[in-house]
Amino acid sequence: MHASIAHAVNSPVLPSAFPADRAARLPAQWHGFVERQARERTAELRAMHAGRYANRMGAGEAPLAGYLFGRALRGGVPQGATLTRLRLADRTRRQTQSLLWRGRGNVATDLARSSFDAFHRVHAARTVGADPEVLFEEEVALAIHAGAGNCEESGRVAAFMHVPRMRPDESVHLVQHAIESHAWAEVRHAGGRTAIDDVIIDAWAEGPAVLRADAAYAKRVNAIRSIVDLGPDYGLMPFLNVQDAVDAIRAGNHLQQAFAFVYEEARRCALRPEPESIWQPEPVLDRAMHEAIADGLAGTGLHKQLLAIHVARAGFDMSIRPAIAAAPGILSAAQALAQPDA
Repeated sequence: MHASIAHAVNSPVLPSAFPADRAARLPAQWHGFVERQARERTAELRAMHAGRYANRMGAGEAPLAGYLFGRALRGGVPQGATLTRLRLADRTRRQTQSLLWRGRGNVATDLARSSFDAFHRVHAARTVGADPEVLFEEEVALAIHAGAGNCEESGRVAAFMHVPRMRPDESVHLVQHAIESHAWAEVRHAGGRTAIDDVIIDAWAEGPAVLRADAAYAKRVNAIRSIVDLGPDYGLMPFLNVQDAVDAIRAGNHLQQAFAFVYEEARRCALRPEPESIWQPEPVLDRAMHEAIADGLAGTGLHKQLLAIHVARAGFDMSIRPAIAAAPGILSAAQALAQPDA
């Protein structure tokens, strides 16, 4: 955490790396991109509800299933558009964590796992990105190039990566907590006003994409502010801008050269973060949801099994036999969420 997004706070529109007429002169690799994205999103939606993913959860969806176990205890498993938005947002969360593969530069477990390499990468990307000549999309691209990030980088990457998954009546926001100094991405309804069923994508925290009602930080709407709004008016351009910036860095432009220099210096000097800036892993869910899941798991074996089967059927369109087979995995995922500090 301890993120600084100050240069974007007062911008009424997203700073753009490209002129307004850029769409008319896209490079060859982007020809037909909008149509391809539309086809891929349609296929993604179909895959979640039929065909390829019929009778099983998608790869990596176990944490989401554990969360839906808790939702089944508190108001029921979301259905329809809300469930679809949750599953798509959780894909974005997993994609973000895959892009920031080296881990979080300020979380003790990731620092230990990477021998502080995650911190060195975040330090290098932020140092280069602090240049006022560096554009906002280029800062996002630097985080992707670094493969590491704190909450600020995770929120930025998630927001931009979710753009191709948005519906026309949605917007994705980069959000900052005004008190706790934390940042994440949110999928909101058209108009951008907060709602209890907004979907929170916090790839820095532990856990899946969740609804605002169950999020530890995002539920306190009076303490959050939207930093960047990637609404439908922008179309795919924010996503394309970041992709182009990533390609330019990987091709060896001046940002890549600056990053490589700062990164190697940080490694050579064995740079370390200040102890007070290091966090233990934090859960995305609020205490009430953790307690609800724990209470549900404390019930009788039959009741837990039936509830897990219900989650498999209502949340993942499974028929009865695959749902029964999936129940133990759902209970294990719920157990992991019920004990975030374990």
